[in-house]
Amino acid sequence: RVSYPLRDLFLRYLRAHALVTAEQLAHEFSLGIAIVEEQLQQLREQGLVMNLQQDIWVSDEVFRRLRLRSLQAAREA
Repeated sequence: RVSYPLRDLFLRYLRAHALVTAEQLAHEFSLGIAIVEEQLQQLREQGLVMNLQQDIWVSDEVFRRLRLRSLQAAREA
């Protein structure tokens, strides 16, 4: 049994897509924007996602991978 189905669904989606807006999530899962924004805020408070600029969200795992790749590319340059 899944304890937090919506949270887990959002996390899976965010881990599979680099940068996502609340509107994209609302459209993808046919949810109201208020529900999506509330879930994203809860995920942010739990340290599982980051809010970059305005309405752009990224999972902490994806952000770490992007940062590592960026640092590796800078070292190789």
